[in-house]
Amino acid sequence: MIKLDSIKFKLQSSNLCCYASNHWNTSILLEPDGFEQVKYILRQDKIQHIGLKRVEILPFTQEVIVECSSKILQEQYLDGINKDTIERLSDVVGEYIELSVYDVADSQLLRADITENLYFPTREEKLSVMRALKLGKSNTGFKVDDWTDKNGSIVFTGRQKSYKNRQIYYPKEEELLLARNKDILSILRSHGVKDIDKILRVEQNITSIDRLRRAVGMEKGVVTLGDMLSSTRKPLLERHIEIMKYADLACLFNEDMDIIQIRNLVG
Repeated sequence: MIKLDSIKFKLQSSNLCCYASNHWNTSILLEPDGFEQVKYILRQDKIQHIGLKRVEILPFTQEVIVECSSKILQEQYLDGINKDTIERLSDVVGEYIELSVYDVADSQLLRADITENLYFPTREEKLSVMRALKLGKSNTGFKVDDWTDKNGSIVFTGRQKSYKNRQIYYPKEEELLLARNKDILSILRSHGVKDIDKILRVEQNITSIDRLRRAVGMEKGVVTLGDMLSSTRKPLLERHIEIMKYADLACLFNEDMDIIQIRNLVG
């Protein structure tokens, strides 16, 4: 099951009467053909939910653009935005814009961070695996670096000159201890969420429509949020094996898949 962290999506809505309230700032959007369209942006001081970053309304085209992270799910944050939590995402956004879970599922995905939590029996084993990843033999088509801002994290980046394939591995506990994450960490602790220190998070940032299509195995067309969340593809696993050139660690991406199945999957 694909899980997402930060996402940006666009949906259609025919009921946008609320934009005229004092909760919204206005801006002029200049279209490529020279047409000027008024854009309404939800004021930051009116956003009452952690994880909701931005809401824009384009009344002329009846479009709503939303940016959020899985922090919007509160105590389910570590589960990520997935097919089981999409209704909760819809409920929160629905407090600002009239919509249904079907509107959200049918929305066009513009950007997404695909993520997975790899659980280890102990924190020490997690750190040992991270060291092995950094020092291990990887595909020469990728370079490995420390990923700034997160303790002990590493990033594999493709060496190609065009789009840089990138996959990040970082200890989730250390990232949550950063000052900017104190609110969500407090929520997790208050709900008794455990074993955060045993999580190695893997993440892939997808910022182009073409790459979103590739992630779900589509050749053309719009990728909806529903398409992504219902996909049976395993983009993080596929990239991991592309980077490492072997299936080491790959079984952690899916507890139901043994090593033979994984090797068959990637050929």
